[in-house]
Amino acid sequence: MSVYYVAAFGPIHAHDPYICFRCPMDGDSVCWPLPWAGTWSEADVMEAAAELNNGVNTVAVPEHAVRALATAPAPGKIDGDVGPVVRNSAFNRRALVVAGRQNIARLEAFAIPRAARAFAPKTLSPRSACEA
Repeated sequence: MSVYYVAAFGPIHAHDPYICFRCPMDGDSVCWPLPWAGTWSEADVMEAAAELNNGVNTVAVPEHAVRALATAPAPGKIDGDVGPVVRNSAFNRRALVVAGRQNIARLEAFAIPRAARAFAPKTLSPRSACEA
């Protein structure tokens, strides 16, 4: 069984120096260093494919493809200079999307409707964030 990183490409992360990855321990949080992000099992990705691998805001990418793009972070950018990270460049974003599309094609067998893949990301209003 394969393991995956889930890259988050939402507009809020467009100007970050590194690509954000979703954390499996807390699926709504994102981080730059791969050790902090952790990996997702193939079963988890298939179970929540519409959210974790929608091809728009999130892409589940095989671990080997992410590791091939990983580099050490710039000193002082991350607490303890934890790495590796994937630099936020057009080339790296495209490479992750291409690698992730192979997974989307495999998940077509699960009949994920296209409309479900293009879901709007979860947002919290300031009031709901304070009430939690």
